[in-house]
Amino acid sequence: HSTKRNMSSLPIYFQSQPETPDPIECTVTGTIPSWVEGVLYRIGPGRYEGETDKTGDPAFKIQHWFDGYALVHRFALSSNKVTYSSRFTASGARKEASSHNLSREVLFAQDPCQSVFKNFFSFFASQVTGSYLTKFPGDPSNVNAAVNLMSDFPGAGNNIVAFTDRNVLQDIDPETLLPQRAYNYTTLNGSFTGYLSSAHPPKDEVTGEVFNFTLDFGTHPVFHVFSLSKEDPSGRLLAKLSIPASYVHSLAITRNFLILIAQPFTIGNGGLEIIYKRNVFQSLHWNDEKPTFFHVIDRVAGGVVAVFEAPSFFFFHTINSFEWKDNSANDIVLDIMAYKSPEIVSQLFFEKIADPKRKLDKATYHRYVLNMNSGPDKRTIFPSTPISNVSADLPRINDRFHMKKYRYFYANGWSGEEGDLFDELIKVDIDLNQVLRWSQVNCSPSEPVFVPRPDGEDEDDGVVLSVICDEKNGNSFLLCLDAASFTEIARTNLPLVVPL
Repeated sequence: HSTKRNMSSLPIYFQSQPETPDPIECTVTGTIPSWVEGVLYRIGPGRYEGETDKTGDPAFKIQHWFDGYALVHRFALSSNKVTYSSRFTASGARKEASSHNLSREVLFAQDPCQSVFKNFFSFFASQVTGSYLTKFPGDPSNVNAAVNLMSDFPGAGNNIVAFTDRNVLQDIDPETLLPQRAYNYTTLNGSFTGYLSSAHPPKDEVTGEVFNFTLDFGTHPVFHVFSLSKEDPSGRLLAKLSIPASYVHSLAITRNFLILIAQPFTIGNGGLEIIYKRNVFQSLHWNDEKPTFFHVIDRVAGGVVAVFEAPSFFFFHTINSFEWKDNSANDIVLDIMAYKSPEIVSQLFFEKIADPKRKLDKATYHRYVLNMNSGPDKRTIFPSTPISNVSADLPRINDRFHMKKYRYFYANGWSGEEGDLFDELIKVDIDLNQVLRWSQVNCSPSEPVFVPRPDGEDEDDGVVLSVICDEKNGNSFLLCLDAASFTEIARTNLPLVVPL
């Protein structure tokens, strides 16, 4: 991939934007319900080039969406008023990368050919061996965790915690958004070693447990699957899986089980290919002739209790999962937004996004039913028929229905032609196979967030919030939809752009 790209040819939500560390009050049109009171946090890439050098040019330009430097956003909602602030949380990592022109970095998809190789061996010693896994520099902004946020993470106090697909954690102050600490799962427990982990660790809001894995590279790669809780913040090992080094972006849990879905998108040479390619994407290999495996782990007793396989698919995100016992049935129901292949990953290079003839693959809804009563010889499963006219990703639900039978999910959708980016929000009624949609011309939404009415009983009694980028007007706004009717009740205009 070329290092040259024209940022002006990219949509504004894929361009670098400034931070807004001092809160600003924004203009609300309509009425946000009085019970919608609290803080909405978002995180994602917000800066796509290195620091400027003596010539005034950036030290490097990021080539893939996933490699942008983190920008955290904070929307404080109270009494129909909204204040907004944001802060870069990976400034140290960007400064360090700029000082050596990325020659020591392992990014998701950056082409290392633009950098010199003189520091390769120092990289090998410091970035992959045990010293990297347990020691972090003093500046907590020296890591780039730009994918996901969680509050009430075990051991983090009042801080919110940022995640990425690497074994990296970053505590962030919930008010100032200043990074407080950089560490990882190995810091918490020396047996949780490995280079990669899930950017979306599931949390049981009833027990407070958080679940994840670390992936150790080697001739025989190992997934260390564990749980963390406030009672046991150092964690408890649930299982060790000696399986191929699959790319696993998210996990699924039910009341009694954790499901690790290993797709046939694996890192070469047991993960070690990352070491000499210094690039996760170039180290991943897809084999659609191999199945996708569902490894079911007992949350209480530990250990793998069942393994199912399905025809190959690629996915980033699960929607929900729950146990269903009815008469003789003893099932785990697992819903996923699935792609036919991981081609979408290569389509998110900026070079391809800027192409007017761009092509983007679409994810569709699939339901898998894992019959826990079936014998080992009957554990090949097939997805249900996809819901018609649903092409979407970044799914969310009413979190009160996590790990329960549910009816609705909300997501970013694609409505039109093959090359369109997200251009609508959707509400999917799984039971009735129906879809409600919200869209506005030249507008692209971020992931929807469902906020339940405090005393509401219906699953869709609440509002859906989403940050919308208005390409035509050159700014963003916070949209508030009534979740039941999926119609707009308020919007908050911002005098700036919030990147996707």
